[in-house]
Amino acid sequence: MFYGVRSVFKGGFYLSMGGGLVINMHGIGPGIYSAFGYTSCSFLCFNMEYKQALGIASSMIISPYAIRMGLSFFVN
Repeated sequence: MFYGVRSVFKGGFYLSMGGGLVINMHGIGPGIYSAFGYTSCSFLCFNMEYKQALGIASSMIISPYAIRMGLSFFVN
């Protein structure tokens, strides 16, 4: 669970950074994250993102990551 800021660039690319709770199989603790991705929308929206977090839980450093891709409908 994070709260962050996203900077959007031309062509649908973006960078995100923030902080919050880092969660993985070794525990939960405070930490930071960064992500970069691409979004393209018309009637269908396509998104792909890589997100990496770094935090401290149970006296150890944890660093979970996620790779996401998806399609959704854009309704205005």
